[in-house]
Amino acid sequence: MLVQSIPLLVLLPLLIANICVKKRFFCTSSLVLFYLLCSFSGAVFLCLRPRTGEMFTDCGAMVFLSVCIFFLCLPSLFYRDGDRMSPNSLRSLDSEQLVPAAKILAVLTLSAFVYFAVDAIPSLLGFLGGGLSRHDFRQIVSEEEGSLFRRVMSVFNAFSYCAIFLGIYLMGFSKKHGGLVVALLVGGASSLMSTLKMVARGGVVEFLFFLFVVITVFMPQMSQRARAMLRKCAILAMVIVLVPFMAITAKRFFGSEAESEESLGYTIASYFCTGPYSFNATYVVASEYDMELLGGLSTFPAVAYIRDYLMGSSVVETGQIIANEQKETGRPEFKELCGAFSGEFKTVVGTFAWDFPLPCVALIFLVLGISFCFLFVRSGDALSSRLLGTIYFFLLMMSPIGFAYADRHRNIILLFLIIGVAYLSRLERGCAPCADRKSP
Repeated sequence: MLVQSIPLLVLLPLLIANICVKKRFFCTSSLVLFYLLCSFSGAVFLCLRPRTGEMFTDCGAMVFLSVCIFFLCLPSLFYRDGDRMSPNSLRSLDSEQLVPAAKILAVLTLSAFVYFAVDAIPSLLGFLGGGLSRHDFRQIVSEEEGSLFRRVMSVFNAFSYCAIFLGIYLMGFSKKHGGLVVALLVGGASSLMSTLKMVARGGVVEFLFFLFVVITVFMPQMSQRARAMLRKCAILAMVIVLVPFMAITAKRFFGSEAESEESLGYTIASYFCTGPYSFNATYVVASEYDMELLGGLSTFPAVAYIRDYLMGSSVVETGQIIANEQKETGRPEFKELCGAFSGEFKTVVGTFAWDFPLPCVALIFLVLGISFCFLFVRSGDALSSRLLGTIYFFLLMMSPIGFAYADRHRNIILLFLIIGVAYLSRLERGCAPCADRKSP
């Protein structure tokens, strides 16, 4: 238990320092750090009563995880969401300039929403009714993967997070375009529909986390009226989204597909706290068992595919063979150490440890932390900075579970978000004289 508590010695001082620097608790950085503290604290109690197997902790694993998490969380101290924020900082960019791009995003994401929703609702009802299992639905989805139309809809779906970000911005900072805001927010839920089509919970959590980050990023600069409206919409969305999450959880763990004998509360809590605990086994297997690495297939498969195509290498093919073997065997080393299946959540650090040697993983997080520190120090309070902060804090929110932008689809989401930062930065540079313009 004491060993599992080591990461708290990093997170608690960071949270206290952030509150002192920002002079407030209710800001994006403090709230996200507080969530991480709760998640890692939950892992301490989880190790006393692990969901699978007997308790297993490793001091080296927790020290390594703490160092990487420190590098990853340090930029939050430099993000400008405290008293330094200017009430008019986001108004340097006229919201009317974003309307053409917003309309395109609305059309694309609404198309994806309709496409996935048509199958998502029957799939969810069929699963809850006991007619088919989750594996049946995933088999159906995998058979559709080769469809050109589905691939196009998946690309449209990858714009969903951009649509959510822009929709909430227009809701809070423009008195016009109410219909466009609704279209963007509904279209943004296409990512949720694509997850429910496979009767999975991961996309539900990601949707809520991203929504939470965007709301907290914008709320301090909104008017009282806009804040009240946003709170009501957020509560409504949370209630609607949590219903399928709870239903899938109850069916999986307490229905005909029962995977656990624990209480519903324990099962849900362990979803958010398992990663820091299971990292113990991930670290030991990676450092002592000569684990075969996936070479980027777990974190950035899109990059691995491009590299293979350009260089004629076989990283993807080799990684897929290794991944299939690990999926079939469940990595017996894990079962020997803690009785856990290798597919358990393993934190963002563990996800990278699946792909690269541990020294490289530490270097990756060091470079990542320094890069975000540099970007936050140089960036102002403009809209592009808010989107950059959203990318970062969503990564932090997902870090106890895994890498927020893993797999090909999420790689594309990250690419579109980065393109969004570049696009907004370009608009802002061309709109410097608009700083004194009256709010639309």
